[in-house]
Amino acid sequence: MASIKNLKKDLNNIIGEIIQNINLWELENSDKDLVKSEKLMDQCFDAFDEIISKIHQKDVKNKKAHYNSISLDLTKKASELLNKYYPNSRMSPNIHFLQIMASGDHMPLTHHRASNKILKYGDPVFICFCGMTNFHRFK
Repeated sequence: MASIKNLKKDLNNIIGEIIQNINLWELENSDKDLVKSEKLMDQCFDAFDEIISKIHQKDVKNKKAHYNSISLDLTKKASELLNKYYPNSRMSPNIHFLQIMASGDHMPLTHHRASNKILKYGDPVFICFCGMTNFHRFK
């Protein structure tokens, strides 16, 4: 079951990673038009505020289902933000490799962008833990 502590960590890590990448891009491309990146940054803050308010919601009957739905919402929000402004889904915009699991026809693309693909029975699965070694800026 997801917990408040873990949801907050995930929220900070996921949205923070996107914001960090925006900041790095803006620093490296200060001569370009920054309107799209500033808009994405605002959307990240809005998503953060929306999800943190769901985490702190008090009138919850089934906490387990509530926390699991928040975790799924966070994944979907991050995916939507990335898809809007970073169309190349085969490469992750993260600055480091994450522990990943690839399956089906995406198996040879081990470090593509994370998704919430549903596994089918019989799908081959590849699990890579090289994110644990943290190859910073290796891509």
